[in-house]
Amino acid sequence: MRKLIWLLAFACLPTVAVAQNAGPDWAYPVGPQGAPPRDANKILKVPGSDKQYNEVSANDAFGPADWFPNEHAPMPTVVATGKKPDVRACSLCHLTTGDGHPESANVAGLSAAYIQRALREFANGRRKNNRSPVMATIAKAMTPDEMREAGEYFAARKPAAGYTKVVEAAEVPKSFIGEGAMRFVSPATRRSRSAAASSWCRRTR
Repeated sequence: MRKLIWLLAFACLPTVAVAQNAGPDWAYPVGPQGAPPRDANKILKVPGSDKQYNEVSANDAFGPADWFPNEHAPMPTVVATGKKPDVRACSLCHLTTGDGHPESANVAGLSAAYIQRALREFANGRRKNNRSPVMATIAKAMTPDEMREAGEYFAARKPAAGYTKVVEAAEVPKSFIGEGAMRFVSPATRRSRSAAASSWCRRTR
């Protein structure tokens, strides 16, 4: 339930178009340009938390909502609020736990040295993917001390049990870009897989 809350409560990184991919178009969905405006009068609450934020403040890139502050160690500034104008708070996308959104890496428990190296490679252009421009902008504006603080903080976090589920398949499901520029499995794909599973169960009885 808490995972679902995080997914609904945050809009993370902006949609980034992917140009000239070698694979099929459906494997690289591109979301609509621009996000709907946030409503400062809409109050957000989540079960189990005594915090409340309006929709604008909850999605503040330089001070995102922290629903459960007692469940994690004190965050360094770069993780909690970032640094304007270019260093968005790490917790905006990777969460205070490091578990991350579907479109953001799970960095909880990775070694501090690895995280720092990844940030340096984003900054110097050696690490590239469809979201690398966002991370490159952030990393280029970070100081070595900020990289170290972020790395040490997330290295000390333990990955949440069951948060990430790995499923082997012959082909990845079709997906679409939805709320918060996050990737979701296409409902049509989910229905067809459920039907196939039901058919297989009937054949094995």
